[in-house]
Amino acid sequence: MKITVYGHTSHTARLAEIALFVRQLGASQLHTEIWSGFYDYLRQYSALPANMVCVDAPSADSDMVLTLGGDGTLLHAAAWCGNRRIPLLGVNTGHLGFLTCYTISESHLLLDDLTAGTLVAEKRTLLHLESLDADAPLPADLWPYALNEVALLKAESASMISVRTDTDSGYVTDYSADGLIIATPTGSTGYNLSAGGPIIEPTLDCLALTPIAPHSLSIRPLVITSDSRITALTTSRQGSYRVALDGRSFTMRSGTRLTVKTAENPLLLMRRRNVSFAATLRSKLHWGKAEKA
Repeated sequence: MKITVYGHTSHTARLAEIALFVRQLGASQLHTEIWSGFYDYLRQYSALPANMVCVDAPSADSDMVLTLGGDGTLLHAAAWCGNRRIPLLGVNTGHLGFLTCYTISESHLLLDDLTAGTLVAEKRTLLHLESLDADAPLPADLWPYALNEVALLKAESASMISVRTDTDSGYVTDYSADGLIIATPTGSTGYNLSAGGPIIEPTLDCLALTPIAPHSLSIRPLVITSDSRITALTTSRQGSYRVALDGRSFTMRSGTRLTVKTAENPLLLMRRRNVSFAATLRSKLHWGKAEKA
């Protein structure tokens, strides 16, 4: 098995543990390569083998990309891999880490599981974004996919935006709000959750439409089938609005029509065997634990 290591290049803590784990990976029976930007960053703070294979993109025969950081690092790694759809495995070096399945303190368990081949690949929905207006294309360098969400957001102003939303079934509504989140089940515990959206079991075939601070109190989050093709016509008094795909944002002209649909090929996210989503919720959200006085 060949593993490509990708990491966050602004770690300020736990660098010794991270570097130790990278050295252990390099010394194991697993074939390991590392993103050159992360290798150069770590070498400023800790000794690493000089003969490690450094790459600017995953090798053609890479079997897995292992990320060291948080959920944001894993999302960046998905974009870094592009259309390769290489399975991703996250190791959390920060705080919450919903998408990661090990902490850096559990790196010894991860090495055992990697060697034994006991990890499970889970299919996760990807969203695909397109512009319907030829005179308002998406940025040329954009990877137009999102694992967590596509968010349509107001620009830096006090004015709301209006998002006319249609699906294959017809007109839904005009969202007058600070924004609209179109979230996958995987992304339901991210921005969607912060905006009051539902928590969804990550392998379900559905999407969530969650408004951000809607003008009408009767407008609530809506769960729709993942087969739906969503068309959004967004207008703004400021003449533009922001679009964010898993945090990668850019500006679009007011009145631009965008479509969001489920990508043909899902992303594979590796997880530990016998660790359920409910167990993750209990651990990350502290369900069932008494509040401290």
